Amino acid sequence: MKDFGKFLFKHRDKTGIPFFLILIFFSKPEIKTFFISIPFVISGELLRIFSLMYTGEATRAKEIKAPFLATGGPYAYVRNPIYLGNFLIAFGILIFYNPPFIFYPLFLLLFFLQYYLIVLEEEKFLEKEFGDEYREYKRNTGRFFPKWSAYKKKTERIYKFFEVFKFEKSTILLISALVIFGFILIFVR
Repeated sequence: MKDFGKFLFKHRDKTGIPFFLILIFFSKPEIKTFFISIPFVISGELLRIFSLMYTGEATRAKEIKAPFLATGGPYAYVRNPIYLGNFLIAFGILIFYNPPFIFYPLFLLLFFLQYYLIVLEEEKFLEKEFGDEYREYKRNTGRFFPKWSAYKKKTERIYKFFEVFKFEKSTILLISALVIFGFILIFVR
């Protein structure tokens, strides 16, 4: 159980698959729910892109690593903006697929449990790697919910907006596939 957070980190791109497969069976996507989902999905992906401008592809690794402590851009307000973006995207997809109500609290529980365990592992690593610098950053930013004031010691952006797409394309393709599949379900059912 000690390394469960590391296991979840390594497989974070696959852990939602069982939930999604069950979701498909109970889903009733509609054009109306598609339009309701758009702001969540787009804002989540834009947050991911904006975050990746400050971290680069290091966040795509299967092992916890950090060549530097990212504290600029969205990281100046919240320590895990990519996970916040993931939440917005997944919640938007959930809205689009329009399952029974029980899926919403189940999604919240599973999502936050997984990412809480992942973040605990990341925080242990970052504290060991960056020591007092990370502890100060941690005191001045929210774990999952942004603080109103920005962290003062900000790292610089390392990528331009369109450069991020080269390592973010798999997420964009996945979102596109989920949306297309949702529309297929609308017209098949």
